[in-house]
Amino acid sequence: MIALSGGDLVAIVLAAVAGALGAVMRWSVVSWQAGRRARADRTMVTRVRLIDHAVLAVNCVGSFIAGLAFGAAPILPAVVPLMVAGGLCGGLTTFGTLMVSVADELRNRRPGRAFSALTIQLVLGFLAGVLGLLLGMWFV
Repeated sequence: MIALSGGDLVAIVLAAVAGALGAVMRWSVVSWQAGRRARADRTMVTRVRLIDHAVLAVNCVGSFIAGLAFGAAPILPAVVPLMVAGGLCGGLTTFGTLMVSVADELRNRRPGRAFSALTIQLVLGFLAGVLGLLLGMWFV
């Protein structure tokens, strides 16, 4: 059995609460976009989308915030990067949804669209994370 100190337990609880907050934020963004898409469909203004903009937004924002937290880690209390990156950004970002959309494209025999969607998400997420890391390190 692993013994936890009081500080460890507080860190775990804070990360869990932050993760729940991140998940609610992601749900809100995705639901908002779904509502907009449904209204657009009713007005016959539909477009074929290469990527889900809500998923791209939450993944890039989450990557940026996680990079920022790790970049500024030397000046933050030790629990903050865990709470922000592991909790908030872990709940906010969604790799699973991205993989489902890529699998759907492959199932529909559109490997080019699947590869493009995956590449766009990974490259922009990586760049957002690096930008956040550099910005966080700049503050140190």
